[in-house]
Amino acid sequence: MAAELVPSTPDANTALVRPSDTPAIPEWMSKASVPAMNTLDMTKPNAMQTLSKVSIGCDQQLSDLINEEIEIESWYAAPYEKVDEKTGELIQLVYIGLISPTGVIYGCSSIGVRRSLLLLSQQFGFRHWIPAVKVKVRAVKVALGKMFALEFVSKGTDATANNKKGK
Repeated sequence: MAAELVPSTPDANTALVRPSDTPAIPEWMSKASVPAMNTLDMTKPNAMQTLSKVSIGCDQQLSDLINEEIEIESWYAAPYEKVDEKTGELIQLVYIGLISPTGVIYGCSSIGVRRSLLLLSQQFGFRHWIPAVKVKVRAVKVALGKMFALEFVSKGTDATANNKKGK
């Protein structure tokens, strides 16, 4: 059963699960003009603080972590606009905040990370990942420079997740 991505409100984020043979593809994968989305577990006591923190910014840029492994428990995506310095055009982008089990937020706006999140979400669901998913941050050369991607390394064990919860 796949879960559909829902708007980032506590009530909506604790509800909607859409049964399907194939996972739904979130609209934010193709368009920037969509509402903010997240996969946070809104039943956690500090969820609103984490949501506020990730919507403002990040602790570390993903571009500083090339070839390093990080764990992702949930993520946040929100549209924003930027002026292209060369052309003066207004560009629509999606900010992505990757949230670790310890609350560290890694930020980027790479299409490669969006594609990686789609693949991971199709495999592990469009909800928070308990246990966390371990990925390696990669830089991929493209025509206009580089884009970032997440290479799947492993998914933690339930025993590890239970130990972190104090069980």
